[in-house]
Amino acid sequence: MGPMEGTGTFTIGRSFSEACAATIGSLGLVLGAMLTCYLIYLVSAVTVIGYIIFMPVLGWGVIRFGLNLIDGRARFEDLFSGFTNYGSRLWRMIFLGLVMVLIGLIATIPFYFGLYTGNWIVMGIGLLFSMVVGGFMVARLYFAVIFMVDQDMGVLESIQASLDATRNIWLLTLGLAIVAGIVGMLGGLALIVGLLVSIPISYLMWVSAYRQIVGRSAE
Repeated sequence: MGPMEGTGTFTIGRSFSEACAATIGSLGLVLGAMLTCYLIYLVSAVTVIGYIIFMPVLGWGVIRFGLNLIDGRARFEDLFSGFTNYGSRLWRMIFLGLVMVLIGLIATIPFYFGLYTGNWIVMGIGLLFSMVVGGFMVARLYFAVIFMVDQDMGVLESIQASLDATRNIWLLTLGLAIVAGIVGMLGGLALIVGLLVSIPISYLMWVSAYRQIVGRSAE
């Protein structure tokens, strides 16, 4: 697939349609990738240390796989692309993950303060705050990991790129987070079969939105 110029924005409808097309068009490859990731996850759960030394770089590979899937050139070996330049990619994925977790924890402080003091009003306000503010910030930063993988950025650079990219489309980005979340949950209604399709579609909606915003260079 040739180069594509970014528009600085995206449409949720196009994100959904491209995610569906990419998933269904390469369903065998997608299911094989999901099964492989699940097996690696199980092994990591048994060894515990695998969560630290395998899962972050596997996450890098999943992002690369998704980007190439939307671009129409995905390969199974993309899943293991994170093991190239392993040390650098490992710590960047871990660091970015910790930043996201920290933001989520900070957003819950008002709720836990209300819980600690037994003030139900503060708890209610704190819960609303954590859902709105936490969800808003996480949504705006979700593109950071895609920037990191696609353009091999550093942690702070990718966070800044994500914030810059969503500065004027933050409400649309929040809408994408809601719709993608609903798509993922709806798959549960059809149990395992539905989840095998809805989960990759939900994830690929973000990748499609990223491509619409940033574009794609010639390779």
